[in-house]
Amino acid sequence: MYLKAKAMTKSNLLFLLMILIISSCSATAIKDYEENLLLINNIKGNVKSIHSEIFEAEEKFGVVHKGEARTFYFYFPVNSIISGNSFYEFTQEGKLKTREIYFEDFSEKLTWTYDDSWNVIQEVYKSELNDEQHEIITKYKFDKGKLVSSDIYDKNGQVLGKSNYVLENDLIKEVSSIFKEEKITSKVKYSDSNSVQIHSTYNGDGELTQEYKRDINGRTLEKFVKTFDERTHIVYEYGNVFPVEIKVYKNKEMADKLELAFDDKFNITEIKEMDKYGVIDRKINFTYRFDEIGNWIEQAAYADGNIEYLTTRKIEYFKN
Repeated sequence: MYLKAKAMTKSNLLFLLMILIISSCSATAIKDYEENLLLINNIKGNVKSIHSEIFEAEEKFGVVHKGEARTFYFYFPVNSIISGNSFYEFTQEGKLKTREIYFEDFSEKLTWTYDDSWNVIQEVYKSELNDEQHEIITKYKFDKGKLVSSDIYDKNGQVLGKSNYVLENDLIKEVSSIFKEEKITSKVKYSDSNSVQIHSTYNGDGELTQEYKRDINGRTLEKFVKTFDERTHIVYEYGNVFPVEIKVYKNKEMADKLELAFDDKFNITEIKEMDKYGVIDRKINFTYRFDEIGNWIEQAAYADGNIEYLTTRKIEYFKN
């Protein structure tokens, strides 16, 4: 289920690369998750970087001890949650500069470059799977401060694809993309209704391949991925930046469910993993250690009462 290790297959990687190539426009949403990542994760202070690592753990005489590093990751179906073995770097204005994630046999790194108006002008994606490396560079073009197109290159500078953007006022309404090698045409449409953004991606045949619904802060409300025939619904409560319920549907039937509980500072204290009948498969409880600002720097996870792993965070702050 969600918090168990999952291997990244080569087909998954190619799918991720295709999605990135066809609809890479993280800087173009009303407020994509990169825009408010620290807010979404309830992280305080002027953060420069966050480095998270997962370790085996054991408890002796009531004290949690860190063991060997865990190289696999834990699947949590909300893209905007900082978790697992990862590194995030921010500008002093809170913009995301670098995101690195490490899996069992796969790693990926995204780097963003901004102009003086804080528009993303370049996005570099690097990945490695079993020593096989990929690199994709997306360069964005602006006219009078508005995004008009982007070009996608491989590491040798060869053009892989191009995107053209249609705007209505300052809101991107449509992105038409062509991936050169596969001759695939994609469209990404945005609409804003009741502060909800709907981001739909279609293939050259007009079939829906993925869809995201986000709120004004960039939090994922719903996502659909046709490759896995999976739709995820995410529910929030007022005042809490984290979801309280996550349901995953396959073939239009609910397959799994997560229920989350929190302390008075909105730190996750419990996750219940349930099957489609509501039967609890596993219960994960969390305890924390915090720094002087109030951000957690150690998270101990207990599966059905037994210590399972320890996540550490090294948080670096900008000096005022």
